[in-house]
Amino acid sequence: MLSSMAGATEFVFDKPSDDIWQYPFNFTPGERDTGKLFGSTGSVTFNGFNDRDGIITAAWDTSLLIPMGQAPSSYHIAAITVTLTHEDCPPGDCGLFIAPAVWPIDLTVDEWFTYDVNNNGLIDGVEQPDSDPGRPFELYGTGFDIFLYDSWTEEDNFVMSTCQTGVDICNFRPRDPYPMTYRLGTNEVLHVEDNVNGAWNPSFATDVCGDPDASCPFTPTPWAIGQPINYNPDGSQTDAFEVVFNINLNLAGGRVRQYFQEQLAGGRVIVSLTSLFEIGEQETGSPTFWLKEATEFVGGFPPIPGAVAPKLAIILQSPASGDFDGDNIINLQDYVSLSECLAGPTVAPLLNTTKCLDVFDFNRDDDVDMQDAAVFINRFEGDG
Repeated sequence: MLSSMAGATEFVFDKPSDDIWQYPFNFTPGERDTGKLFGSTGSVTFNGFNDRDGIITAAWDTSLLIPMGQAPSSYHIAAITVTLTHEDCPPGDCGLFIAPAVWPIDLTVDEWFTYDVNNNGLIDGVEQPDSDPGRPFELYGTGFDIFLYDSWTEEDNFVMSTCQTGVDICNFRPRDPYPMTYRLGTNEVLHVEDNVNGAWNPSFATDVCGDPDASCPFTPTPWAIGQPINYNPDGSQTDAFEVVFNINLNLAGGRVRQYFQEQLAGGRVIVSLTSLFEIGEQETGSPTFWLKEATEFVGGFPPIPGAVAPKLAIILQSPASGDFDGDNIINLQDYVSLSECLAGPTVAPLLNTTKCLDVFDFNRDDDVDMQDAAVFINRFEGDG
């Protein structure tokens, strides 16, 4: 993030108001201590489930610290970070279905055709091998079709594809809530939960779409990829560790930033955390993260010692002033400084980068361009 941190304030939300592990066989939604992130493309027995099968949806009530109800553009967001904490596995005391984490670290986006698209257990046809091991953990926005942003809670459960165990009878349908992103250029909301098989985005025409646009596989750009901190994937990891998601607010032409500005105005931030990590049924050592229930007394069970709930951190900047020399007047001296800071869209100023962005980046998109110059001109006072 290039934006200056001068005049910035960090707001930390240590626990979601609501979090849920979306998984067809989670029979206690909203009450689970942990949630796993994985996909269904790695096993032919999972045919008929959503591609992104194990999803964590988390919501934080931001109105507790950041006033809601303001114009979205008034929230000058410098950075947003979501942190999940992977459960620990004390030596000799891991418990049932728990083992030291052994999944490989992958910090790159994997194309849709590197997965088993036709679900036959092979990489064949249009499919190609992945160039590196592992699958990334990805963060997206959260969309709603049946439930509502304003009123959804973890008790509302969720909608997903389901199959009868051992029977080839499936009810294939979109998730709700669902991981979503924006189509660049149109800001069309795209479902991400089935991006490999290409469902639920019929108007998203690509060169691999079915006819009539019924199946449109695509590779979404994650809003953030989880970075494990102090994790050893060799099977020796027994301590809990963080996976940090630093959100790229500039994606989709800045529409991702606007998503969070709108959510701050609404008083709650909701995100979906997903992965297409291939997993076997009841597989141990897979990606498993604590939910807020692990830190609470739920269902007769006490909090888990050392458990850490999903965390949200937001850095808000004070508005850009346009007063480069700090004399409380926006005049010709400041105009000269503006001309030296102008570098154009998506380009950071070469000199005095931090101060240029702090003073002249009025729309907080990490550059000083003609949009910012227009705001400066409207604020120009002169020396008279």
